[in-house]
Amino acid sequence: MAFGNNYFINLSVDYENVRNPIYIRTEVSPHSSEILYSRYDNFGTYQNIGTSLFVNYRPTSFVRLNSFFNGGFCFFSDKDQPVSQQNFIYNITANVDFDISESLSAGASCGYTQSTPDWRQYSSHTYYYSFYVKKTFCDKKLDVTLQINNPFNKYSRLKTDEWGDYFRQTRTNDITARSLGLRLSYQFGSGKRSEVKRNRNLKTDDLDISTGVD
Repeated sequence: MAFGNNYFINLSVDYENVRNPIYIRTEVSPHSSEILYSRYDNFGTYQNIGTSLFVNYRPTSFVRLNSFFNGGFCFFSDKDQPVSQQNFIYNITANVDFDISESLSAGASCGYTQSTPDWRQYSSHTYYYSFYVKKTFCDKKLDVTLQINNPFNKYSRLKTDEWGDYFRQTRTNDITARSLGLRLSYQFGSGKRSEVKRNRNLKTDDLDISTGVD
């Protein structure tokens, strides 16, 4: 849905219902209480109801703002066993771009995510943020982009809790988050852009219905 030339909004709602989905089931080994083993199994019902919202806003001709939200609730249940699990999941991203001049642009982006868990598992949220500067050369054929990700965080920690009958465990992973990248892009060819106009002279009776020709 567009509001003039500055706003654009897209909203959607979805629902998912899966019966007997495949899960990874972790259990204590019958031979030793210190050993866990995992196997695939069909179990219960998985339901997910969520919404997505995208917003684009251009306050001026050289500034662009975009934001995206996707989130909802997921449910794990089984009518034959007294088990139930509910989780709130979401993904939020936002970015801003500035056209400083015809050949120079800059921007920033960030994101915050709580991913969909597995049965009897829960993971901590993750996030990122980045900045970039882009410069064009050679009559806009060569693009040079310098981007830095998570400059103030060397690692991103992901923590996962998993539980079951007679056990509970926690896994912690420190993932490298800080990075610096340089991207070069060159467009070959000498073609020029042209505006494609629709031919409105064609009529519905120009073609014979039976043969598809005049």
